[in-house]
Amino acid sequence: MTDEANPKHYLETSIFRNGKESEQEVAFENVNNLTLIQKFYYGQIFVLIGLILTTCIAYC
Repeated sequence: MTDEANPKHYLETSIFRNGKESEQEVAFENVNNLTLIQKFYYGQIFVLIGLILTTCIAYC
């Protein structure tokens, strides 16, 4: 399978001190398919940013 056919993965080549190469498949995070915990985490970040902004606007 080529990189164009599967854009979520690519091969990363590492060269070690002994001169040998190693290829490993690295997966990109799929933003369209978040888990429930990730959705909660990102939601909390947006809430905290909103609270900070409203506090700054109210007291500045």
